[in-house]
Amino acid sequence: YPIMGQNNSVAGGGDPANPDANSVVRRDVATGKGASSVLNLASDHVWMYDHSDEEVVSDSELNEGMWLSDDEDDVLDPRSTDQSRHSSQSKIRNRIKHIAKVKKVRSQHTSAKANTEGVKKARRADTNVLCVKFNKLTEPSNVHAGDAIACTNSNCTAVLSLVSQVTTPGSDGPDQGDKVWVCEFCGTKNSIDIVPEEIPTSPDTTYLLAPPPAVESDKSGHGGDADETLAIFCIDVSGSMCVTTEVPGKFKVRGTDKKPGLESLDTEGSDQHLPHERRDISYVSRLQCVKDAVDKQLFALTKEHPNRRAILITFSDEVTVIGDARSDAVTIAGDKLSSLEMLVKIGNEIPLPGAIKHAYEDLKKKLFSLEEGGQTALGPALLVATTIAGKVSGSKVIICTDGLANKGVGNLEVEKEKEAKSAQTFYEDLGTVSLEKCVTVSLLTIQGTNCKTANLGQVADKTRGECISVDPLSITKEVSEILSNSVIATNVKAKIILHKKLYFRTEDSSDNILTISVGNATLDTEFVYEYGTRTVKPNVKEETNSGGASPTSKTMDAAPEVPPIEIDGKPHLPFQVQIEYTRLDGAKCMRVLTDVKPVTFDRAVAEKGIDLAILGKHIANTTARLAMEGEFTQARVSAIVGQRLIEKNSHANPKARSQYNALMTDIIPLENALRDRQEEEIREYGGNLSDYGNNTGSDDESERIVVPVKKVKAKKKKVQRRTDMSDSLANYCYQVKENPSTTYSRAESDSDD
Repeated sequence: YPIMGQNNSVAGGGDPANPDANSVVRRDVATGKGASSVLNLASDHVWMYDHSDEEVVSDSELNEGMWLSDDEDDVLDPRSTDQSRHSSQSKIRNRIKHIAKVKKVRSQHTSAKANTEGVKKARRADTNVLCVKFNKLTEPSNVHAGDAIACTNSNCTAVLSLVSQVTTPGSDGPDQGDKVWVCEFCGTKNSIDIVPEEIPTSPDTTYLLAPPPAVESDKSGHGGDADETLAIFCIDVSGSMCVTTEVPGKFKVRGTDKKPGLESLDTEGSDQHLPHERRDISYVSRLQCVKDAVDKQLFALTKEHPNRRAILITFSDEVTVIGDARSDAVTIAGDKLSSLEMLVKIGNEIPLPGAIKHAYEDLKKKLFSLEEGGQTALGPALLVATTIAGKVSGSKVIICTDGLANKGVGNLEVEKEKEAKSAQTFYEDLGTVSLEKCVTVSLLTIQGTNCKTANLGQVADKTRGECISVDPLSITKEVSEILSNSVIATNVKAKIILHKKLYFRTEDSSDNILTISVGNATLDTEFVYEYGTRTVKPNVKEETNSGGASPTSKTMDAAPEVPPIEIDGKPHLPFQVQIEYTRLDGAKCMRVLTDVKPVTFDRAVAEKGIDLAILGKHIANTTARLAMEGEFTQARVSAIVGQRLIEKNSHANPKARSQYNALMTDIIPLENALRDRQEEEIREYGGNLSDYGNNTGSDDESERIVVPVKKVKAKKKKVQRRTDMSDSLANYCYQVKENPSTTYSRAESDSDD
């Protein structure tokens, strides 16, 4: 967008006849590269409109499901199903391997069909989307020597930035000697005591709120590795963990030389095979694979992060906190497993372990002595683990299980709806508390098992950990990747501020300010949001290259009173994100990033500068989020209208088309899986739960949905669908939500290679 220099006209600027009166101090606005690395918008322009456009999705489209396109040359992203990291993702993708060959061409999406076919109305997708990325927190920005100056309006609190206009009133005025800053976001008049040199000169500015604490040096005089966070391994040792996997050849895993139980009686190592049993294969149990994976990661920690601390917790009929194996284990059993207060109390009383460099050998010995047996007290174990981890910000909990939580708090093996809802609420609340304590929880489940991942995964989803279904032989790789995704900042909170003419399209409110609790931030942490414009009608038209309307300051008078920033005679709107966080060295900082974007009333202009990766991330995230909330039809409609916008703008060049294919590789199988699940509901309940009690769209009684045999009310839909949701579908939804925007921009970089 245009660079604003000192000669740009600015509303309320200085008086040429008296340069000392009402003088304006405003820094040049750079093109925002510093800001855009963290604060990213899906378009070069803010699209303003007088009303939201609507389009329809027909019932036949929903019945048929999504496909890639009408172009037989299109193919899904080259990430093959065999190379896919997540098996559940592979299985769902598998059903659309040949989906590029379509049956008909979609067209005329925005007009309703002239027949009695039912339709679903939806707001037409647009480019008003922003993305906040936290991967740049590790990179230096312009450090400001003074304190941040915030707007005095408690409903705004925007920070003075290089785009702010600071004026000096005339000497005869009542504010003699004071500087005045009229907030560019809310219009509040702020009296400030500042000299020009203190005004930020960069769109990306860091303020130091508190210095890092003093770090004691080791005996060598160096600080050494300061990472003392906790890595808690929560291992399922219930009876089902003895199930084995057949592996060709002689397969050796660590610890199998020490035979447990009855196998220890075979002191001579004799042939234990049955007659005619194959001798060219090995059988490895799930627990053996988990023990081998955990041992390898503990050993890696001793080399890479020797001061980190590890804790081992097992669960079956009871929960055993082994700790670092250098002190007595704590066993939790009986009624204690059903008491939230008692479990939290025990967790708080567990002492923090020593460094892994001192405890590894003891932990290894204890790890390989574990044996299977009993039920699955997963909920109590997870609560104790997160309570312990919450003592040290930035800690991680990795839980490995192959079964359904069926004992103590969080019991998912229930039939009554009230009990099912209570269990779901337990995991929702546990995720919220873990996020507040800066604990990241990751869930590893075994392929082919039923763990009710839709419920368990909420803890991982809220804390932005991993939620993966894996082959037992791949556990080592997955655990390694979880631990290698390092935390770059803790206690992270972000506030995004929009101009008064804009608002966030969220379920909770329609305000122009959004506060996010992030907890731990990693290189992949990012949030994407959609924003809308408050009703505004253009009254001045200027010809543009596209033949549409170009806005001026006059065209925006119908919006709230705060004027836009005028640059080169064109209105621009500001965006700001404030990130408060604690660095790994303990220093507390606030990073403020400010950007401005020009305004257009022409949708074509906004779409011309589209960022398909950010828009794709938003569409994928929205589809998966709605699916997990039980809103299957809304999720599918959102995916279809989003596909229309992306597909329309993907023909500009091969890179854009490659990005489109990458996005559809995630979205199409998810939408198709939701369609299949709705068809199953029709067979099971007599109708899909999304349409129960909402028989609209057709005047023909025969075309309306059949009233379900089992009457499932709309308010119970989320509980019912989470109860019924398969682990493969739940894992896929969580994975799509977790994917960063780089998932869809990778296709662009690959094509460059």
